[in-house]
Amino acid sequence: PASAPALTVSATRTALAVGGAATDGELLDPDVSADGEWLVYSSDATNLVDGDDNGVADVVITEVASCDTIRIEPPDDEVSDGDSYAPTVCDDGSKVAFTTDSDVFGGVDDQNIANDVYVYARAPDADDVYDADGATAFVRMSVDENGFEGESGGYQGAISGNCQGVAFTSADALAGGDLNELEDVYVHETEGFAISWISEVTSAEGG
Repeated sequence: PASAPALTVSATRTALAVGGAATDGELLDPDVSADGEWLVYSSDATNLVDGDDNGVADVVITEVASCDTIRIEPPDDEVSDGDSYAPTVCDDGSKVAFTTDSDVFGGVDDQNIANDVYVYARAPDADDVYDADGATAFVRMSVDENGFEGESGGYQGAISGNCQGVAFTSADALAGGDLNELEDVYVHETEGFAISWISEVTSAEGG
C-alpha cells in the first residue's frame, strides 16, 4: 500500500519579551481569536511590555503576525492591585473577558473586595483601531441588571464568539428568582444590562 504523506507541523513562538528576550515569568490561560490574529493569556512576567512593575499577574494581548504585545491596564492611570487571569477573546478580537482580583478596573463602584469578571472593549467607538489611548472601555459583567454588585463577585468568564455576551459563575443572586444561595451560571450582555440565569433554564429543562 502507498505510504501516507509526511505530516509537517509548524510552530511559532508568539509571546516574546521586550527585545525578543525570553520571558521571566509564566504564561498561562491562552485563548486565540477565531481568525487567528489575536492571542490572549495571563502572565506574571515583568518583561513582556515596558514598565510592568505592579507585581501581579496581568492579562496580555499579542498580535500573532507581528508579536506586538499590550498589557490590559486599569483606566485612569490606576495600577492593578490584584491578579488578572483566565482571559477569553471573541472571534474578531475586539473584546476580551477576564477575571481579576483587583478592585481598580471598576473605579469607585467596585467595593465588594472580591474577584469580578470584566470585558475590555478594545475599540468601543467601532473604528477598528484597537487599544488606542483613551479609546478603550471596561464593563463589569458580574453585576445584576441594574449594575449593582454582589458580595461574591464572579469568575470563569467566557465571552461568546459574536462578542455579545459573557458567561460566568457567581454565588450572588444576580437575577430575579435566584434564591438557592448556590453558585450559578449567568450570561450578561456586553453592551446592555440584560442578564440571564442560565442555571435556572438548565434545571427547568432537566439538565
